[in-house]
Amino acid sequence: MDSAKLGEVAERYRSEKIKEGAWTKKTAAEHEALQELLIQVVGNPDISTIVHKEARRFKEVLLALPANMSKGQFAGRSISLLISMNIPEIALMHPRTCNEKIQRASSLFLWAVRHGYTSLNPFEGLKLRLKTEDSNERSVFSHDGLQALLAPDPG
Repeated sequence: MDSAKLGEVAERYRSEKIKEGAWTKKTAAEHEALQELLIQVVGNPDISTIVHKEARRFKEVLLALPANMSKGQFAGRSISLLISMNIPEIALMHPRTCNEKIQRASSLFLWAVRHGYTSLNPFEGLKLRLKTEDSNERSVFSHDGLQALLAPDPG
């Protein structure tokens, strides 16, 4: 296994994705921001030393961060200060956004595994289960409703 710091591997990953045209500038910027956040939370150790403990910590931190941590009253504050604040639930990062960030971290680690920098993707399977609102759930058809939908039109 090749030894490399998390930040170095993240840069190589971004560089490859940009060179192959897989990412837009916006996507590259989103991944770079995520990777910087990851480094703020877990540090910049050799990527092979990052295990489930650090991945869980990252997830816990995401759940404690405000949605717009670079804007308004939260701008310029450190991660440790933000997580120590009693941020109202309404201002916290949405679970869907947390999942996007976890997925980006998982993608980085999957790439790192495939390229021999680490043997473990500790972010795999860490996504949050999202609650669905009743209004978003689809109604199932009744037997009669299905018959009416699938039966040929007699007229």
